[in-house]
Amino acid sequence: MVMRIESNLYLANDSTLKGDDWWEWSVWVEGPSDELDQIQSVTYRLHPTFPNPIREVRDAASKFKLCSAGWGEFAILADVKLKDGGTLRVERWLELLDDKGLRRTDPAVTGKQRPTVFISHSVADGGVVQSLRNELTKQGVDVWTGASIEAKSDVALEIRDYLKKADVIVPLVSDPQSRFVEEEARTALDAGRKVLPVVLGNARMPDALRDIYPRFEMPESKNVTGLANRLAAMVKDMVVPEEK
Repeated sequence: MVMRIESNLYLANDSTLKGDDWWEWSVWVEGPSDELDQIQSVTYRLHPTFPNPIREVRDAASKFKLCSAGWGEFAILADVKLKDGGTLRVERWLELLDDKGLRRTDPAVTGKQRPTVFISHSVADGGVVQSLRNELTKQGVDVWTGASIEAKSDVALEIRDYLKKADVIVPLVSDPQSRFVEEEARTALDAGRKVLPVVLGNARMPDALRDIYPRFEMPESKNVTGLANRLAAMVKDMVVPEEK
């Protein structure tokens, strides 16, 4: 599955604890005003345990807000139908925050570490990486890169260690191709790690990585927010245990 990120539309949510681990929450669409104006309707796809898990909202004034309630976090998919007939898919991990602003999955609540991502990239993509790191961190995902390594360290050894410890490896494939990004992705695969490639601009996937799915394609670097939301949701869906 190839997921193209062609918009900065994204899902936002709020939540209120009502007692006994039961939460009221709402989710809606955010983004640039010119993109919001192009939306005709939004179809949300909730966890299959919900009654009527597929729900359509047409209220543009509320930014297509859906209100519901439940007890667990999960990834919400939304198909955004545009007025020109096109469709975009956006995704968000539903965050349930307590009165202290802590996520139910935060270490202070669970005693467990936050999901971790190692971004493998070329020096030329440093700007995209910094923006992506900022957005993922806001959503409760810790990000490691080559810049995380101390200057006195054995860089190659430290990177291999990060590749083995991170929950998910995100290689950024750009033009010109980086031999190091390809090698790090292969090392992660050989170590049995989860790999989610991101293809930037018009770059082509290296032959050695062509069979890795799912992966993302982001034709324009301005859509980092949209990419970060989908990445965060997918990473958490892979890493956070299913709640019973």
